[in-house]
Amino acid sequence: GGKLTSAQGLIALLEEEDGRLRAYALKQLDRVVPDLWFEVSAAIATIEALYEDESFADRNLAALLASKVFYHLGELQESLAYALCAGSLFDVTEENDYVQTLVGKCIDE
Repeated sequence: GGKLTSAQGLIALLEEEDGRLRAYALKQLDRVVPDLWFEVSAAIATIEALYEDESFADRNLAALLASKVFYHLGELQESLAYALCAGSLFDVTEENDYVQTLVGKCIDE
């Protein structure tokens, strides 16, 4: 149960055929993205492709993860666009920099 030091194993799961494995990987990556975002950002094309795959049941998980990666990359416009695509998974009541920054951006625009 220690902290993951690498996201590679989870990133590899995003390529699996089984949607449940991909959803699991997205959920786990969502938890480690604050620490491992640089590594996760290398897989952003895969994450975006999962969001664009209409046969994938957990597209909103992919949108949320993409949003967080873009946030850490300083791409706030992209981050906000994906946050809005994540629907109810983007929790505007969360007290963290990610949510507060994007909510602030919404208000400014």
